[in-house]
Amino acid sequence: MALNAWPVIVASVLASSLQTPPVPKPFPKPGQPTTTTTAPPPATTPATTPSTTPAQPPARVPVRANEDPRPQAPAGTPTEAVLGISPYPTSEYLESFDAGRGQRYYLFGTNAAFPEIVGYYKNLTKNGGRTIFEADLINFITCTGLQEGLFNSLEYIEKHSPTGKRLVPGALVYSFAEGLLVPVTIQGTGMAFLGMTLDIKAPTFVNDTIHVECEVTEVRPTSKDPTRGLVRTMNLVKNQRGETVLTYDPLRMMRGRP
Repeated sequence: MALNAWPVIVASVLASSLQTPPVPKPFPKPGQPTTTTTAPPPATTPATTPSTTPAQPPARVPVRANEDPRPQAPAGTPTEAVLGISPYPTSEYLESFDAGRGQRYYLFGTNAAFPEIVGYYKNLTKNGGRTIFEADLINFITCTGLQEGLFNSLEYIEKHSPTGKRLVPGALVYSFAEGLLVPVTIQGTGMAFLGMTLDIKAPTFVNDTIHVECEVTEVRPTSKDPTRGLVRTMNLVKNQRGETVLTYDPLRMMRGRP
């Protein structure tokens, strides 16, 4: 075959490969070499080598030191840790004000009936209570001037006390009872203390723990202003053994609903 025939063959092969769709090719003539077009191999995606690095857990938000992770109360609302006692469940925080001498009053409001509120705090103060320490006795008799041998002389107590123990004045027991009761019952609504009958039932000693059980016995409006009421309660002061050591029934004027 002449050499000038090769360009014709090559051009014929290229032209046939570019045609779309392909057409049948004629059988080769005798003496003509057979040409075969080989399709390129399909592209393959290289296999991914499994990673030997262990999966990392989701990142956690760090908690700062001394930070409470629990949901926080709305801004400005005092917490139970600040108040020292749990507020009435349906009460709403209103405001607070400085009472002087490092004290601050927090005012809450609720539409619940007064007997229900007293019943709630009756159980609350019963479970908590207040222990009367020797320092409490010393501070009380120093402040009030009750320099009685039964309270400030161990020698006198040993020789003349019928119990031989460190007694505390009934006035101290009453004062501590009011301290337990007033902040959680009439704070923000009490207007005047009008009178009471007080009865000491049993002695109270240093290191006794007292609590107050309060029951509403009388509620009536005042004669001059129907938005004010007169409320009398019977308060039982009991020690850690459940013994009633003091009772009193204060009559108070209180602010009512407008």
